[in-house]
Amino acid sequence: MKKHLLLFWVLLFALTITTAQTSAPDFDDKNIVYKSEEGKVLTKDEVKTLYKTYGGDNVQMKYKMNKGKMEIVLKILDKTQKTKIDKQHQLSSKDWRASKIGKQFPEFSLTSLIGQKISNKTTKGKVTVLNFWFINCLPCIKEIPDLNKLVDKYQNKDVLFLAPTYETKEDLVDFFETREEGFDYDVLFNAKPLLKKLLVSSYPTHIVVSKEGIITDVLIGYDTDIVSKLSKAINTNLN
Repeated sequence: MKKHLLLFWVLLFALTITTAQTSAPDFDDKNIVYKSEEGKVLTKDEVKTLYKTYGGDNVQMKYKMNKGKMEIVLKILDKTQKTKIDKQHQLSSKDWRASKIGKQFPEFSLTSLIGQKISNKTTKGKVTVLNFWFINCLPCIKEIPDLNKLVDKYQNKDVLFLAPTYETKEDLVDFFETREEGFDYDVLFNAKPLLKKLLVSSYPTHIVVSKEGIITDVLIGYDTDIVSKLSKAINTNLN
């Protein structure tokens, strides 16, 4: 069992390395240690500060096994390095996207910040738009005002907007207390089980699900035209 779990993490982080979009650090797994390029062990707060300062797009994860633990070395990318990894990411993203389109959305049960239980029963019969994000993902935060416009646009339609994140309820409450603008999606905390089922490793990631529970569209990364692209996907499912 331990070998299978270890293999899962190796495969997951191998995917992350080829990712130029923001990847979320995992603070819950005690078998993962984060280090700087110089070899210094980084605390949870130091990792969060690094992501907040440079933005997840510019942080690369490199992994290696050491005495049964996985060491994640965080490297700040320069422009040339980022361009190269972006090209690799485009290829891996296409494969991941293709593996999801047309598939049934997995079973899940999560809780929103206002205490509402959200599951497949909730989404049945509705077009569901999911935004996978996290607090220190700068592109994720940047697109929130546009996503709020999208919610307003479809407020009288059978469309459900969900924002799953691995963040805890406490961290999310603290985050939104510092912001003038809220997030009109239903924010779902402690969503790591769903992230693992879908193998989401790039942020932001948008998934559109039909009324029958089938994944019809996947959009990866920050896009200034996100409202238009998501609207097109939503309208196709509503018609």
